[in-house]
Amino acid sequence: MEATMRRFLAALKRETLERLSKAQDHRARLSALILANFSDTLFTGETCNVWMQFWAYAPYSKPLARLQRINRSRVRTNLNAELGQLLPPDQKDTARRALQAYMDGAWLRKAHSADDSGGETARQEAERVITMLIG
Repeated sequence: MEATMRRFLAALKRETLERLSKAQDHRARLSALILANFSDTLFTGETCNVWMQFWAYAPYSKPLARLQRINRSRVRTNLNAELGQLLPPDQKDTARRALQAYMDGAWLRKAHSADDSGGETARQEAERVITMLIG
């Protein structure tokens, strides 16, 4: 499980960096950070199921808990950096938590769904959530 999660996290990092390299402003960078989580290669039923198992086992495994902390910290730091440029300070944390909740929820839905279509719907929904939060 640890090796699999390291591979997934490396793929997510590559996807994120590729999207960020094309982003022209803070709004686009925020989208890149979110949408990388829903790339067609990562956002599959199989991957989402493994991710859910990872979340379930992380509290009971020091190596998995460490990976989870690293990933959550990376997500928090990256989202805070962009949201800090787009929102007043008193709105940033709420927006970040809402975006993280959307991402987690989308992965959970995908893990429990027989639909193995790509991430296009999740990406469209993510853009709508971002728009609702920051305009």
